[in-house]
Amino acid sequence: MLYYMHVPKTAGTSLRLLLAEKVYAGRLREIYLDYGYWNVPALRAQVGRGDVLYGHFSYGFHALLGDTAPRYVTVLRHPVERVVSLYWHHHRLPQAPLHAAIHAEGLDIAGFVERQLTEESNNHMVRMLAARYSRGRRWREIAGNRLHRALTGRPVRPLRTRLQLYRALRNLKRSFAFVGRTEDLDGLLDFIAHDSGLERSCLTLGHENVQRPGGFVLRDRDRRAIENANELDLDLYQRLFG
Repeated sequence: MLYYMHVPKTAGTSLRLLLAEKVYAGRLREIYLDYGYWNVPALRAQVGRGDVLYGHFSYGFHALLGDTAPRYVTVLRHPVERVVSLYWHHHRLPQAPLHAAIHAEGLDIAGFVERQLTEESNNHMVRMLAARYSRGRRWREIAGNRLHRALTGRPVRPLRTRLQLYRALRNLKRSFAFVGRTEDLDGLLDFIAHDSGLERSCLTLGHENVQRPGGFVLRDRDRRAIENANELDLDLYQRLFG
């Protein structure tokens, strides 16, 4: 089965529309719920053998389906640019989950990252690529986050162990048919055309909505905060794309 793993803020909306409308019409299954071992029957009831899955699931999602030969595809983005885009998404959209917290606390980009409001601002690409779906691991994560919140007042534990980076690299080598980057999407379109048998000329990606204000310039303080919180993602990106 083919799994398009959507890392947040990596041109995912445009890709989803392309896949749903032109490439895998009728076969694409969008997975954006938090599936765990407690509701696997509901998941399996939605997915057929010929389906293509797309969503915010992490690596290891195939284990819930009993798939022993998964093929993953994902698109990554330079960690600094990805976190900047994440901040402005929550800053500008009232319906975004962290919009109220950002404005109530007057958080700039550095404050947003250092406040640890979401795991998406801390090595999130490595988190997704190194994930494992198991009952024990899931409950340990829940318990660990609750303890961290009780001790520090910050919602999400930072991920800093390099073991996760090495696990992410291993998973990429083992199960990914293609890994692209938002800075150069031609390779992704070439892969989709080859994999689906469609003509490359009929595949295009629209532009994502730009959330950041015009004239925005990233301050050194904000850049340092992002880099400090995303050392593993930066290392991963450098290893993959130079």
